[in-house]
Amino acid sequence: MSVIAIIPARGGSRRIPGKNKKEFKGKPIIVYSIEEAKKTALFDEIYVSTDDSDIAYIAMMNGAKVWERDPAYCDNAVGTQDVVREFLLGIGADDDDLVCCIYATAPLMWCFDITQGHWVVRKHPEVSFAFSVGDKPLQDAGQFYWGRAEAFKLAWPLVSIRSRMIYVDDNRVCDINTMKDWNKALKMYEALRDEK
Repeated sequence: MSVIAIIPARGGSRRIPGKNKKEFKGKPIIVYSIEEAKKTALFDEIYVSTDDSDIAYIAMMNGAKVWERDPAYCDNAVGTQDVVREFLLGIGADDDDLVCCIYATAPLMWCFDITQGHWVVRKHPEVSFAFSVGDKPLQDAGQFYWGRAEAFKLAWPLVSIRSRMIYVDDNRVCDINTMKDWNKALKMYEALRDEK
């Protein structure tokens, strides 16, 4: 059984141009996700799935491997789970491999969050997915979700009775989709840094 991280990071973005490689507090935002994945020491491989040469370069310079995404999976209409499925089928992942899909725009995520998700799916074979959420109110934290390769390959629903939620502190929950979200995340990041 392998433990694999996959960070989807296509070049196109309608609401925030170049979002996945845009500078966030001094470095491309995707670097935060790669760094936190590495800090866990969980992964046999960390991949970035992209169609963008700049993102590929950033990934390689920061210790991640690059999966050259099929152009058919680079459209806005293609969901993240489809992108992960294309990657896993492409590398020939075994059904029992544990896979963590980490968002490229998650600078508020900590390695401890990822580790918690791993523990849940590893210790509980009945769990198909475990994903990060904020609970006040309950919302997608926009950080990561773990699953067994089989669940991704067979397109099992992300949210079901076999799913588990990994709660993230509310001061670290910000799903970045718009510039308003981006600016909010910047303020939250600065506040967290001031607390240290």
